[in-house]
Amino acid sequence: MVAKSMAVVPSTSISIDSIFNFIDYSLLINNIYVNILYASSFSQTNPVQLLIFEETPMKNAHDLVQDAKLHVQEVPLDLAEKAIQQADVLIDVREADEYMAGHISGAVHMARGVLEFKLSGTPALAARDTRIVLYCKTSGRAALAACALQSMGYLNVQSIAGGFDAWVTAGKSVARAEQPSFE
Repeated sequence: MVAKSMAVVPSTSISIDSIFNFIDYSLLINNIYVNILYASSFSQTNPVQLLIFEETPMKNAHDLVQDAKLHVQEVPLDLAEKAIQQADVLIDVREADEYMAGHISGAVHMARGVLEFKLSGTPALAARDTRIVLYCKTSGRAALAACALQSMGYLNVQSIAGGFDAWVTAGKSVARAEQPSFE
């Protein structure tokens, strides 16, 4: 975060108990949020004006994933099978077509976009201490999902580092969804 400030103050000292008037603005300029805080005192004897600019760059998806990974527990691939065995539920947060093409055996499909709604509507998974392991293709969506579940109050949420791609590359078994037969 880059902060720039400019202040105009009188040469006399400022009383700590001065009363200030604050005006806060937020603007979006060239994909950068600019917060402007203007403060001025009501004092006629010691007028003070302060103008502070704070630039906050827009985050992209990669930034959000990196932030999420700082707050979630990622299970290394070599410990993933043990984590899955100890979990109450293994959730694949990829899209339906990705899940149908192949998934980790025993995984329940709950796409990232509806995960919070499905968990909220599933009484068997409502306990805060439910042990949850998540995965997606490469671990980005799973990290975001893990953050969301932690925000909901779940205490034991993990994601698999490297996701399904790492799982497949390591030669681990893959289950396929059964297609209905119309014969």
